[in-house]
Amino acid sequence: MGDEGSGAYLGKKVLQYYLYNTFDEDLRARFDAAYVTNATEILEHVYKNRCPTVTWLLLPAF
Repeated sequence: MGDEGSGAYLGKKVLQYYLYNTFDEDLRARFDAAYVTNATEILEHVYKNRCPTVTWLLLPAF
């Protein structure tokens, strides 16, 4: 059994699709409308914050 259904796994996949620009147009538009961010900001939160998951928990649901 894997971890493919967990929120952590699904969240990583959403960010991966966003960063690699593999969302379809509708999903990309919905993501951009829900979150005012960019790839640089996401990567800074993930790699430079002491606790990156806390920052993302404060964002509204996608």
